[in-house]
Amino acid sequence: MRVTVIAEIGINASGSVPIAIDLMRVAKAAGCDAVKFQKRDLDLAIPPLMREHRRETPWGPMRYDAYKSKMEFDRDAFVAFARASDEIGIAWSASAFDPPSVAFLSEHGAPWIKIPSATLTDAETLHAARATGLPILMSTGGSTWAEIDIAVETLSRCRLTLLHCCSLYPHSPSHSRLLVLDELRQRYGLPVGYSGHEEPGSNAVTLGAVARGSSVIERHITLSRLMWGSDQRASLEPHELEKLVSEVRRLSDALTTGAERAVDDAERAKIKTMRRTEW
Repeated sequence: MRVTVIAEIGINASGSVPIAIDLMRVAKAAGCDAVKFQKRDLDLAIPPLMREHRRETPWGPMRYDAYKSKMEFDRDAFVAFARASDEIGIAWSASAFDPPSVAFLSEHGAPWIKIPSATLTDAETLHAARATGLPILMSTGGSTWAEIDIAVETLSRCRLTLLHCCSLYPHSPSHSRLLVLDELRQRYGLPVGYSGHEEPGSNAVTLGAVARGSSVIERHITLSRLMWGSDQRASLEPHELEKLVSEVRRLSDALTTGAERAVDDAERAKIKTMRRTEW
């Protein structure tokens, strides 16, 4: 079973194109299949209750909407990412938080669209994503079954993969609820995956998601968790990412099935040295 591993750069680059491209190189070196950014139209995507919220930032105290403006990548940045994608040899896409961002990604050659958990209940954005005809990944963090039902119905004609997710950054293993992967698959008959925000330090949860049939794994990455940012604590550093991808690939190789009992020539030869009789 081939698992697609996506490295989520997201806001961990703090609006820096050079840092983002360094993270693209990190993802490629670790063996990831793709990297993912985030795209917002700030006039639409920021919840009204958050706009005037004050927070500390590397640029000093400022309103939340001004902070998000500092973090957002513009058109020139995505042109640079597309160029780096070709040079480095790794695919890219982004989470789209609103209809203009969906259009932006489609126009700039994204091979698929990500619907983040925060946008699962945004019918306008879902319709825009469906209209692109591109494959869609949709995270389900913080969503009820009723909300997911409506979103899946809205995207019913799409090549859709549902990503199980817990929208806490980071979260404990007990919040992972990996058996939900089975429920998602059974309820909707769609491919499933896992977008993980669990505490770094063990790969058990992500590997458990692979063992339960995830065809896509998404994890946040960073150059160092000591860097500023709200997602850093849930992110993997380069050496941790490399280890995770290696373990995912090894587990994927082990998750083989066949219509008949799969026994190769080497195993058959060995068992003949151990059996006293044959049927």
